[in-house]
Amino acid sequence: MKNKFLAFTVLLSAMSLTTKANLKDALEPVLDDWIEPAYPVIVGIVFIVGVIVNLGKFTNEDTRDIKKGIINIVIFLIVVLAVGGIYTVIRNTTL
Repeated sequence: MKNKFLAFTVLLSAMSLTTKANLKDALEPVLDDWIEPAYPVIVGIVFIVGVIVNLGKFTNEDTRDIKKGIINIVIFLIVVLAVGGIYTVIRNTTL
């Protein structure tokens, strides 16, 4: 719990430090050229890998495994969409 709080605090303070050090102008080309185009590809690959990992649960005869596989994929999709939403909010927030 303490590590999560520390990580959250560091992320929040990083935004204010970028404005004070004027790093936003320096990091904007990197964000536009590398991170923004690569983000959907990386998230898509991670989602496909997650589906393939859970695919074994669908090939078994037990119906409980099918339900567990669907639940795992839905949870994984929710996490991916939450990360995408957080990325969009941070990207559109003006510092």
